[in-house]
Amino acid sequence: ARRPASVTHQPWRHARRILSAANSLARGNSVTLKQTQLSLYSHTEGREPVFLFLEEQHRQPSAKTQRGEPARSPPRTMTFAIFTKHKRTPAELATKLSHALESLASGGADKDQESCGKYLSEMRVIMFGDGEQEPDPALQTALVTEVHKAHLVPHIIALLPKLYFETRKDAAATFNALVRFPLDPDGHLMFVDLLAQRTELLTTILTGSELGEEIQYNNAASIPLSYGTMLREVVRFQPLCRHVLFSPDFIKMFDYMQLPTFEIASDAAASFREVLTRHKALVAEYLEANFEVFFGAYNGMLERGNYVTRRQSLKLLSELLLDRANINSMMRYIGSVENLCLMMNLLRDEARSIQFEAFHVFKVFVANPNKPPAVLSILMKNREKMIGYLANFQNDREDEQFIDEKAMLTRLLEQLGEQQQQEEEEAAAAKESSSLSSSWSSTSSAASPSARRTAASASSYDRAASCTALPVVDGAMSDRMVVNVRGEARRPSTLSQPPSISGDLPCSTASLSALPI
Repeated sequence: ARRPASVTHQPWRHARRILSAANSLARGNSVTLKQTQLSLYSHTEGREPVFLFLEEQHRQPSAKTQRGEPARSPPRTMTFAIFTKHKRTPAELATKLSHALESLASGGADKDQESCGKYLSEMRVIMFGDGEQEPDPALQTALVTEVHKAHLVPHIIALLPKLYFETRKDAAATFNALVRFPLDPDGHLMFVDLLAQRTELLTTILTGSELGEEIQYNNAASIPLSYGTMLREVVRFQPLCRHVLFSPDFIKMFDYMQLPTFEIASDAAASFREVLTRHKALVAEYLEANFEVFFGAYNGMLERGNYVTRRQSLKLLSELLLDRANINSMMRYIGSVENLCLMMNLLRDEARSIQFEAFHVFKVFVANPNKPPAVLSILMKNREKMIGYLANFQNDREDEQFIDEKAMLTRLLEQLGEQQQQEEEEAAAAKESSSLSSSWSSTSSAASPSARRTAASASSYDRAASCTALPVVDGAMSDRMVVNVRGEARRPSTLSQPPSISGDLPCSTASLSALPI
């Protein structure tokens, strides 16, 4: 072919050499090409490079082979990539990314943004693979070591808001992979130690949700999402989670979960849940030490939060209270009248899902065997209303556990009424017994023996007459008190059968003749 006028002489000469080598390969000869970078330019495509790939094809038998003479057997596959992409080593990636981040911190330009995106993307491929090939452990170890030497992690955390959207995702994924990658066989985590020493980096990650409302450029709404993925990664390790929990900035999570941006609020709720459910012993220690502050902010969020926030928070609250590790905090929470009134109000919410989640918290108050007097008084006053409410509470749900729990709650509330009635009767019987004993002692001290016998007989008949007012249901005794010969009050052992005559007499007129005088 005639050489185009726009192509210089030197590249054209290299092209002729390559074509000659290709012809030699086709004839079955071995060819050694010098590894040099060649640039071929086409006069029709401007200055765009043309990439040339030579691959051995299945060749026809040569003349020597046809005559029976032995021929050199070429290798099975021989692929030449003349213009292959240069793969940077981990050391080169760490050095180049460090320079690009420093330039970006001092002002930077689009060129620095492109460089950061390119290097972080290559780091992500090394740590996670490219989808077709598994990551190489040797390259991973080398990259972790070089990143630690270049002190890149603090720069990535600090400059994350300045990166482009796709670059931020690569940076967050690379950060998570670096943190969890062990260097030694004993599982030593280099970056966990680094973050434990430099706690200001954890504070930056924790408060990253604030940047979504403060920054008004560079797709700022995605900044808290990137910081959120990094936060959920670092709290997997207990030393880092301890700092996050006991940090004064942790209480700001309640504000983040109530931000108007739905994506930011949902991501903050996911991080909040991860922090409070990952290390149970650590969370129990935090709740006992910060009970008033934490649950005060929690109840405020349940009262003023939006639908999604209240629903997720109620579900998390029931899990925290029912966890055995948080037994002390649970007893303090269900011993508060304010908390009980809050749950009873949430049971009347318009949203059925919030009613359902509030039910799982309310049942803990009712099932508590040692209710404080103030909580017991509230439940007593609202017992009848609560029984009627539970009778029609979401009967369309086909959850067997929910149906059993609702029936159990109804039985416990009914027992509260029986217990109240029993206590009132015991108090009345005790008062009557004390008045009778005081009148007996005063009469016996001043009267004659015959008068004392008459007074005793009268008092016995008075007690029997007072018992005749107790109702009898279907010929059997109702769940009322029984008076024995000593004037003491107690409950019958069974409701279906009357008590035995020996020592204990039922309160009915039929047994008056058995009373001793």
